[in-house]
Amino acid sequence: MTMKQKLTDCCERGSLKGFFALICFLLLSVSGIQAQVAYEVTGVVSDHNSPPSPLTGASVVEKGTSRGVVTSSDGSYSIRVSSHDAVLIYSFFGCKSQEIAVAGRTQINISLQEDAIALEEVVAIGYGSMKKSDLTGAVSSVKSDLLENKPIASFDNALRGQIAGVQVRQNDGQPGGGASIRIRGTTSINGTNEPLYVIDGVPLISESVTDGQGLTINPLSSLSTNDIESIEVLKDASASAIYGARGANGVILVTTKKGRSQQGTVRLSATFSLQSPEQAYTMLNGQQLAQLGKEAYENSSMSVPAYFQAPESVVTRTNWMDEIFRTALTQNYQVNFSGGSEKVNYNFSAGYFDQEGILIKTDFTRYTFRGQIDADVNRYISFGSTMGYSQVQTEGYGNANSGLALIAMAQDMNPALPVFDENGEYTFRNNLSSSTGVNGGNPVATAQKADMQNRQNRFTGNLFADVKFLGDDRLVFKTSFGVDDIFSNDRLFLPSDLAVSADGPGKGNVSTFTTKTWVWENTLTYKNVWGKHSLSAMIGQTAQKFTQSIARLGTKNFEDNRLGYHDLSIGKDVAITSTTDSEWAMLSYISRIHYSYDDRYLFTFTGRVDGSSKFGKNHKYGFFPSGAVAWRISEEKFMKDVKPISNLKLRLSYGVVGNAGIAPYQSQGNLISVSPPFGPGVPNGGMAPMTLPNADLAWESTSQFDAGIDIGLFDNRLNLTADYYRKYTTDLLYNVDLPMYSGYMYSLRNLGDLSNTGFEFSLIAVPVTTRNFEWTSTLNFDTNVTRIEKLNIAEGESAGTGVTRMVVGDKLNNIWGYKTNGIAQLDEDLTQVAQFPNRPMVAGEQKYQDIKKDGIIDLDDQVILGNLAPKFTFGFNNSFTYKNFNMNIFLEGTYGNDIINYTRKSLESMDGARNNITTVLDRWTPENPNAKMPRADVVSNSTAFSDRWVEDGSYLRIRDLTLGYTIPRKLLRGIASINVFVSFENLYTFTKYTGYDPSIGGGVDQNLYPTSRKYSLGVSMTF
Repeated sequence: MTMKQKLTDCCERGSLKGFFALICFLLLSVSGIQAQVAYEVTGVVSDHNSPPSPLTGASVVEKGTSRGVVTSSDGSYSIRVSSHDAVLIYSFFGCKSQEIAVAGRTQINISLQEDAIALEEVVAIGYGSMKKSDLTGAVSSVKSDLLENKPIASFDNALRGQIAGVQVRQNDGQPGGGASIRIRGTTSINGTNEPLYVIDGVPLISESVTDGQGLTINPLSSLSTNDIESIEVLKDASASAIYGARGANGVILVTTKKGRSQQGTVRLSATFSLQSPEQAYTMLNGQQLAQLGKEAYENSSMSVPAYFQAPESVVTRTNWMDEIFRTALTQNYQVNFSGGSEKVNYNFSAGYFDQEGILIKTDFTRYTFRGQIDADVNRYISFGSTMGYSQVQTEGYGNANSGLALIAMAQDMNPALPVFDENGEYTFRNNLSSSTGVNGGNPVATAQKADMQNRQNRFTGNLFADVKFLGDDRLVFKTSFGVDDIFSNDRLFLPSDLAVSADGPGKGNVSTFTTKTWVWENTLTYKNVWGKHSLSAMIGQTAQKFTQSIARLGTKNFEDNRLGYHDLSIGKDVAITSTTDSEWAMLSYISRIHYSYDDRYLFTFTGRVDGSSKFGKNHKYGFFPSGAVAWRISEEKFMKDVKPISNLKLRLSYGVVGNAGIAPYQSQGNLISVSPPFGPGVPNGGMAPMTLPNADLAWESTSQFDAGIDIGLFDNRLNLTADYYRKYTTDLLYNVDLPMYSGYMYSLRNLGDLSNTGFEFSLIAVPVTTRNFEWTSTLNFDTNVTRIEKLNIAEGESAGTGVTRMVVGDKLNNIWGYKTNGIAQLDEDLTQVAQFPNRPMVAGEQKYQDIKKDGIIDLDDQVILGNLAPKFTFGFNNSFTYKNFNMNIFLEGTYGNDIINYTRKSLESMDGARNNITTVLDRWTPENPNAKMPRADVVSNSTAFSDRWVEDGSYLRIRDLTLGYTIPRKLLRGIASINVFVSFENLYTFTKYTGYDPSIGGGVDQNLYPTSRKYSLGVSMTF
């Protein structure tokens, strides 16, 4: 029977009930069909101000799918949803996310309310991501706006002062130079203290893979800061335990920029910077040095050299410091292409960075290329890839050899000498007594003639595939394969007419490093929300392998310098021939469970099993667990009427992580190449044992307790985060010296304990926000105390007699030396003055405190003079926007740390062997008994290490001041936006330290390459 016949029959029988039932059935069928039809929804996303302003770059995503778009410059969007019943999620950084049911509408306009703490922001946590509101561990983030367009070679230097608990110490100011990062203190003595770096899921090779010939390359400089979307720092054991044996020093996760579902955009940026050196010391002129040298030799009853005999006739010909320093240029260019559709997103970039050093002939150059693509095959399968290539090159002598640093050469040189002699040739060397052998060369000649180059080619990348078994995010299997390959070539040639190669004469070296690592990771993640319950569970397996091959060749004794390192066979004598191969591997199993009830009670449990080839056969595997709980008190019913409190969360965590940062083969015992003479002094090559094998060698284990609180006030306009932590490291890896009769030099063992205790505080505030003006302020500071709890010595005893020896029960990095006690005078009874054995005290020399009261100055009279670690560090950042103008000022510093100034110790030697600084003009003489400095003397009691060389390293620095302007869109045609800015880096430093820079060197200043003040002009354009 046809439908028409049925309707006719129904009407003929008068069955109105059946007729209405049929009509309802047809309507429901049609609506069901319509509900499954995809269609377009458009609208505008704006802020909550009055009148509202459009939000550019806001995210609009259909809930439960991968469909998403980003709003354009006018806040508009257009998204194709799957049905009339779809739900759209609107989000924007710094605003509260909103979920809106489409309900058949074709246009939805929405305004997002500001949320200063961005609780709905998603952050990376290692093998996954999580909303900030759900975090139970200590995780801090830095976003791209603090990194972009900075004239810096690597992102590690950009983190200084930005995150509480993260201390960034720049090694020196060389172009492309790196930094040492300590997250919540020092956890190892012989192992690494650097955090694990993970870029887009691939653990990065962060150790330097060069010989250090010339200027070394910071391995982190291969990534442009303009390519970074965000940086997450995992600080406590709950957060870092997912990385197990490599999490003891914290983990830094770097996420690079990805494409978005939007119309293709092109972004160009260019920055030009000038760097100016700052002179910390004023050197003596020719006459002043000659007078000093004459006194030194006369006070030592030695004959005065000819060049010191008539100080009044000496002519100053050269300011050697001015000769080696210059005003330098830095250029930074970046182009970026990004965009996408519902199915495919892409992002490609290319960059060029070139930095001249403030020391002549020192340069750093980098080329970067990066690409990313994500694609959804269907609702079940997606895949993607991120690839990066960089070429980094450093050139120049600079401070390549700390013992023969260019700065030290210039400081030592006699200012009475010219750069060029009367024949137009470079003055060969200094004429003072310190200039012997390879020492005392002409620094200008060395910089100009030394040919040193380090070039590094690096490829990083990963491929991944996601399988969504249920068509959404509830059950997802992910597999990824990543690589990090480095090929480095170091080349050095010092011609035979330089003093630094006088022992050749002439030297040439070539070294090649081939370093490869791969990592394969597989994870299965289950997520579900039912009622008030939310669960996320992940299990996985990872495998990683590292291999490295090194080849070195060096020759010396060059009669012809023209081909340099291009033909080392010209060197008559072979100096270096070596090849080295090494490898290590890890196999790991990971798991994590996160559960929350009603968004109030949060629980996270993590476990990782790591197996490493580096350790002894009895300890190949280790288990690293952690647990954390959090209570969001602000979500409790009794808090709903407490309007000022927007967010209140308490956190507790405890976990155990490890440190596998040692070289491979340490457990197996190493051999050393020797050439013992046999017969009539003829050397014969061979191998001898160096370290005793240790089958029980295991990783260092660090347990950590963390208690934290997060508070948001006044609709999250004021946010406070505070953490207290205690880290305790056991099984410290320590080299134990062995007696000669054992046949070994030392053995690496697990035998010490070390602790770190600290407090962190972070404050984020939005004091003012109006239609035209906004002020955002962040403040952070942290404290940390590191103590040696246990070694293979008794409490109170010290390991060694060095300046920074370790004493059980004391702080790490204490500085030991003598306390000065004035200057010996002519009217004193010097026989009653404590003095060094067999070195009688004379008037004008430095006196030292006799701690033992026995009249003898020896090692037992040394005391703690200070500590290299600061009592606290801090950072204070303020951002202001007024209409199209913006300004940012960033202050950072430390308090309570001390610096060993070996540079000044050399520059106040007063022995006539090298030039000195003008502070020595106030030295003791019979006519000037109240001087600050002891007398000049070739051989003196006044040079023992004492509190004279320990200085207060506290400082407050105006790290960055940036002024910017965004050109109004109505003035632009064919260009989406243009922003121009000027910035001033290292604008001024408030400090008592007398050296170049209190922030570099980690508390030890010995002829370091200084940092510079930097002035930049930049522009960024979006098309």
